[in-house]
Amino acid sequence: MGKFFHLRFIVNLRKPVLREGSLAMVIVKRLVLALAMVSMIGLFGGARAQSAIGHTDKLVGIEVSPGIVDADQNIRFGVAFVGQASGALPGLFAASANYSPAAPGPGVTNSVIGGFWAITVIRNGRLAGTLYGHITGGAAVWNSTGTMATVIIELNITGGTKTFLGVTGGGTFNGILDHTPLLRRRPPTITGNLNLTF
Repeated sequence: MGKFFHLRFIVNLRKPVLREGSLAMVIVKRLVLALAMVSMIGLFGGARAQSAIGHTDKLVGIEVSPGIVDADQNIRFGVAFVGQASGALPGLFAASANYSPAAPGPGVTNSVIGGFWAITVIRNGRLAGTLYGHITGGAAVWNSTGTMATVIIELNITGGTKTFLGVTGGGTFNGILDHTPLLRRRPPTITGNLNLTF
């Protein structure tokens, strides 16, 4: 049969319970060392395990502002879009982009030169938080009639709220900007996939 031993600590307020060199002190030191090692493994092992994860959403929205044109610089500032997101981060999105040249048209490529974006995530009817950041680049390539553009947007994540507090990362939006609703006096539409990694 195996040997068992019991540690008994006698509470004596005049003498320390654990004395240097005692068996109890050796066991406590080893226990503290083991806990410290487990904590370090958790810290460093957890950091490795928490690599960036991709999140994909389908965006469907409308253009709510055509922005303002700076004719001297040939830049359109503040073209704004809002809409719904469904997928890994369901909720609402908003974006404001700047591009040049200022006028879209047949066969034109507008270079996206900045802007801002945000997505508010709603899960089970409750606000999970908001992710936000900058638009860092991209392009809108118009078809031969100037009615539809293939849009590629690069963006970064600079922060978030609630569940996404402290989140950073990046992503892309790939979609279609459709100006044909303008013919019916309706706002242009935008649809596509938002891919975020954080």
